Amino acid sequence: MAISAAAAATAAAQSPARDAVAAMLGRIDALSARGDLADVELSRRFRAIAGDHMDRSHMASAALGGAALRLSPAEWQRYAAAFDVHMGLGFAAGVREYGASESRVLGERVTPAGKTVVIARIRSKAREQDTVFYMCDRKPSLVCDVEVNGVRASARQRTDFLRMLDDQGLDALIEALKAGRLVEVR
Repeated sequence: MAISAAAAATAAAQSPARDAVAAMLGRIDALSARGDLADVELSRRFRAIAGDHMDRSHMASAALGGAALRLSPAEWQRYAAAFDVHMGLGFAAGVREYGASESRVLGERVTPAGKTVVIARIRSKAREQDTVFYMCDRKPSLVCDVEVNGVRASARQRTDFLRMLDDQGLDALIEALKAGRLVEVR
């Protein structure tokens, strides 16, 4: 039995992953438009949004790869808190560099590896880019990774984080994350 185009459109519109990303981007767009907020407040509010829509623990772990497994519970707590601050500082830096964003979800698909991804187009000032949001396997309404310009955030971060971890140690990495020294605006 074939389904009608209207039924297919309704089913697509009710996708939990797609709806979750659309809700997150709506909140991020509204926050980015708040030109009256200081970076500290932008960062704090972004972290609240991320807490609702992203598996930050998974993202922090992916940014360290196997090195995350070697951290003690106390070290993990310190690192995860610093990673959270890093995410917020990155958002604030992006808003200052590119201005308010306007986003729209373009679609969703399942990768050959079985991962659900949601694709969105994000526009700010004279910049427009497609962004891929990788949804979590265990909780498909949460984002576990982000890909911009064909590069996954976790892979880019892992390169930078591991270099600093190997060269300078965990304390230096944590301080760099909290101070925003590893934030790259792309």
